[in-house]
Amino acid sequence: MPITEWPASRAAWERARNSLSGGVATALRASARPHPIYFRGGAGAILTDIDGNDYHDYVLGWGPNILGHGNPRLVAAVQEQIVRGATYGSGHHLEYEVAEQLLEAFPGMERVLWSNTGTEADLAALRIVRAATGRDHFVKFGGHYHGWSDPMLVGYRPGDASMGAVESRGQLGSSADYAHTLPWGDLAALESFLASRDDIAAVFLEPVLCNSGVIEPPVGFLEGVRRVCDERGLVLVFDEVITGLRIARGGAVERYGVIPDIVVLAKAVAGGLTLSALLGKARYLDLTLEGVTHAGTYNGNPLVLAAAAATLAELSAPGAFDELERLGSRLASGLREALTRHGIVAAVNQVGPVVQVGLGVAAITDFDDFRRTDQEGYADLLVELLRRGSSRFLVGDGTSPPRTTRLWSTRRSPGSTRRSRRSRPVDGDIAPTGGGPRRLPRDQHLLTPAHRPRRLRPALVPRVADRHRVRGHQDDDRRVPRRRHSGGPGTCAPVRDLRHALRHGRASGIRGDQGRAAVGSDRGGRDRRRAVRGARRPLRRRGA
Repeated sequence: MPITEWPASRAAWERARNSLSGGVATALRASARPHPIYFRGGAGAILTDIDGNDYHDYVLGWGPNILGHGNPRLVAAVQEQIVRGATYGSGHHLEYEVAEQLLEAFPGMERVLWSNTGTEADLAALRIVRAATGRDHFVKFGGHYHGWSDPMLVGYRPGDASMGAVESRGQLGSSADYAHTLPWGDLAALESFLASRDDIAAVFLEPVLCNSGVIEPPVGFLEGVRRVCDERGLVLVFDEVITGLRIARGGAVERYGVIPDIVVLAKAVAGGLTLSALLGKARYLDLTLEGVTHAGTYNGNPLVLAAAAATLAELSAPGAFDELERLGSRLASGLREALTRHGIVAAVNQVGPVVQVGLGVAAITDFDDFRRTDQEGYADLLVELLRRGSSRFLVGDGTSPPRTTRLWSTRRSPGSTRRSRRSRPVDGDIAPTGGGPRRLPRDQHLLTPAHRPRRLRPALVPRVADRHRVRGHQDDDRRVPRRRHSGGPGTCAPVRDLRHALRHGRASGIRGDQGRAAVGSDRGGRDRRRAVRGARRPLRRRGA
């Protein structure tokens, strides 16, 4: 049955509205329909909301969670570092060791600057290119997103306004005077514009337009932009906040073979923790030693760089990106087939594990195509898919950053300790607007999230039951049955497994009521030790 309400999420949202603007941490989430959904934890590719519903996570936290949730290597690295300190305010070995790995992955790069978010890194890049060239203006492209700062938030979602208008109340109006927005993929337009200008410092672009349709560059376009920048002394900046460490280990630089002057990284680089980086030629990034200010209390702190080191180690596994490509291609092909079978006009674009869908158009090859998609119909479809408790999938609505929809059910009733038999869907839903629900073909139920860590690195993601065992009698070492946990993020893995064993009566020697009370309270190490000690004592039969 479709989900009709999320009472716990609604209650959390109502409470949050008393302390948070809109009840959310970022204002765009306040417009989520029917209301924001609140989650309590995740494991691998699975997210669990506070109402007890499970979802396959295709959004990956808007990109950072390239390894999924709770990746063992990432968790171990962060735990090991945090006991030594979160930040030092001084140098440490991870600063240069992780930088060396990134320089090895991205051809032609010579230096790294650490920062914290993509918006910060893009601002730093803008300051550097202005200092390097002595010019203030720059070129960007329609639909490309380089953060929400005043200088950059131009031409991303122009609506009915001109392509070069500012997009936020309170934004400095003169921002649009310095940021010149051109049509994506049109090399002739770029050359024509630059022919009469001598005040342009740089060209900023997403090498794949991920924020507005997942549109690949036309053949020869990146090479042409590189040539034009060289001829006119402009700095070429690739914003690889999304594509970096995702469509290839070396991002778009590796995939397309065009070397920019500066690369901006964020999202996937630390596997979910807050980290961004500028990679670039020494003659540009070394300007920070010659009067260009680049600062930040948290820049390159050891906690996030420990996470980055673990993430890079995971993504360096042989075949990792081939598997991401295969899964993304399989998902896109299945969506195209289902949409075609039911006569729905739609476009599905895919590059690596990044997939995006647009209704109402047969193809999305440029930003204008993306703006013509049926955004109202798609918004209605998202709500219906959400009600059916299906897994989340990255899409765009053309007016705001991409929304989410969920494709098939892995839902568990609130309070239930047993996973539904629909852990693999019986039928997913995909509906044309106004046409009622339609069924995905049975073979498409095998589609998997863009990343499932235990499939990508089976040797490094052991089953929970193999990592943690509950002992009963001295000669009885039984494995707890594997289960995706329902505990919150603060519940440690051994306690989750022990709780599961208590509920199902499969851990020998555990006193049910006493053990359940101790573990269920989860008040800290004392209670967990008490439960384990109880588990190790043989039970006496009553009357013995």
